[in-house]
Amino acid sequence: MICLLRGDAVIRCRARVLALAVLLLAIPFAAGCASPACGQLAFFEIYLDGGRSALDGGVLTLCVNGACNAGKPVWTPPSNRWEGGQFALTGELSTTATFASFFLRPDGRAEINANVPLQQESGDLFDIRFVDAQGAVALDFSRNVLYHTERGCLVGATRVWPSSPSGLTCSARTCESGATVTADVMLPDGSPDGAGVEICRYDVCDSFTKVCRDEFCGPNWSAPGFMGGLDASMEDYPLDGNRWRFPAIVDDDPAVLSDGDRYRLTITDRNGNILASVDETVVYQQSYPNGTECDPYPCRWASITP
Repeated sequence: MICLLRGDAVIRCRARVLALAVLLLAIPFAAGCASPACGQLAFFEIYLDGGRSALDGGVLTLCVNGACNAGKPVWTPPSNRWEGGQFALTGELSTTATFASFFLRPDGRAEINANVPLQQESGDLFDIRFVDAQGAVALDFSRNVLYHTERGCLVGATRVWPSSPSGLTCSARTCESGATVTADVMLPDGSPDGAGVEICRYDVCDSFTKVCRDEFCGPNWSAPGFMGGLDASMEDYPLDGNRWRFPAIVDDDPAVLSDGDRYRLTITDRNGNILASVDETVVYQQSYPNGTECDPYPCRWASITP
């Protein structure tokens, strides 16, 4: 599992409930949890149209059962071409447990990742509003959220769009959208050190380079092009002999994904020689984890395997 931090904002984690794990250590634990590792937070992944101009000067309000925190966005210096920051939230809720970060996506949307403390076993009423600098309401969302249990802990993770229906009672199940593109390669010296991976959807790409030190191999965070225009991560697994498997994972907003999307994966050795190349279009598997009434877009996922 790889979580990427861009600036001060937590931008992605393949399991969203772990993306802000550092905050869980400082807050009370849910009464419904059997393990002290449980944190009593509901997570929201919020999408807004309009990019930076929509965010500047606007106010985000997060409420649970009528108690609210609100604040404006504070931008941090761009990191690897991603712009983002966090909201300066104040109000009745704990400022430690109530948190919202944001970044601008390549598709022009703003994505806000927020967590709000749970107050009861299930059925908390959450209100989320965003009003822009001109006073126009870009998002007004209200929902009673039913949590579910995983490993003895209450879990609630909800995606929110301006088109998300309000006034419903829904479960808070989520799943990833995007694709995994996998290639098997023969590495000349049997080590992934220096191997390069480029993953693209159409012509928007991310590039990664592996660096191995003291028997540990990881991505070179300082390499040019690392974390480009996609929300991507890489993994690698030894097979047999000098053969390795490289899955590249691309997460994205399901609203911008559609059947026929083209993915390209290129793997090179340390000298730039191409070891594997994949170029395919996909048909996504679709699911509505909370039902079609609660989810305006399905979760969409595709896998390309050798």
